[in-house]
Amino acid sequence: MLKKDLASHNDHNCYNIAELGVGLNPKCRMCGIMLEDEGVIGTAHIGIGTSITLGGTVKAPTHYDLLMWNPRIEVDGKVIIDGEKVLV
Repeated sequence: MLKKDLASHNDHNCYNIAELGVGLNPKCRMCGIMLEDEGVIGTAHIGIGTSITLGGTVKAPTHYDLLMWNPRIEVDGKVIIDGEKVLV
């Protein structure tokens, strides 16, 4: 469904990685409100599309936040997040 929607805009900026967030707030709980949900420990999210509202320079007709549980994030070959564990 997402792939079809992004393609329907015929704008390569829809695929821009606008943000990467890691949930680090022990008081956040999953509740269906993205600003709360993206802070839950053991989650990460990426935002694709417009970045202008985040201080970036890319304008697109869309912006989606995509939430993931138990992420494994590596930077330069080093694991820095593994599920709920912050390794830096």
